[in-house]
Amino acid sequence: MGWEGAGQALTPLPPIPAPQIVLPAVFVCIALLFSLIVPPFGKYPPLRLEPWMYGQQFTFFSDDAPGDPDTARLLGALLAEPGFGTKCMKEAAEA
Repeated sequence: MGWEGAGQALTPLPPIPAPQIVLPAVFVCIALLFSLIVPPFGKYPPLRLEPWMYGQQFTFFSDDAPGDPDTARLLGALLAEPGFGTKCMKEAAEA
């Protein structure tokens, strides 16, 4: 008894396209089904994002061109009253 006929008993299986074709198609279908889940539009009012909702804020400014009149005017506008984080726009109902 030898090893001469051992490899002849095993024949390769035919390729199965299921893992290479069917599974990616199933994953794409699942992704498309999840894309159909959306919240109803118009049911909820729009959320307002305002700086004071997040506590104390820090803003950094670098004066890269000291002595430049345009930069000095911008710096003056940024540091003048009412300053950063001040709500100075009219409400939609007030307009």
